[in-house]
Amino acid sequence: MNRFLSSRRVLLFAAAGGVIGRFPALPAALERLPAKVDGHGSNLMAKITLPGGTSRSVTLQGVGCPAAMCSRVAIKGDAAGHEEESVWIDTIAAIRDTTEHSALFVMRDGSERRWSLLHDFRVLYFVDRSGRPERVDLAHVGSVEF
Repeated sequence: MNRFLSSRRVLLFAAAGGVIGRFPALPAALERLPAKVDGHGSNLMAKITLPGGTSRSVTLQGVGCPAAMCSRVAIKGDAAGHEEESVWIDTIAAIRDTTEHSALFVMRDGSERRWSLLHDFRVLYFVDRSGRPERVDLAHVGSVEF
């Protein structure tokens, strides 16, 4: 199989209850989305822990839907049936207690908020230690610490 076709294929694997996928589209997304907005930036170091306890250190590049990254600097959610809210990713200390539909966001100031996960902001896009782009749906994550 030629290199182009193999790089276009999405590789998924299950690890301790979580699904992480590799994909080739991250460089294009990085070029079109700003890395810094109003002093808030991307490329945050994070520790992703899967439900079974396996953890990985990664560099978070942004968030989006399963098809594409939507933002490198902010994430949106729905708090208790209210209208959508947006927070800067770099103000989040941790994301915990994830379910199929929601997650607990712990902010750097110590406050917490449970948000319903929105379709366009539920997938974390990151690069692993060797620079390979990957993604994971928050529903398949035990926790994320920044």
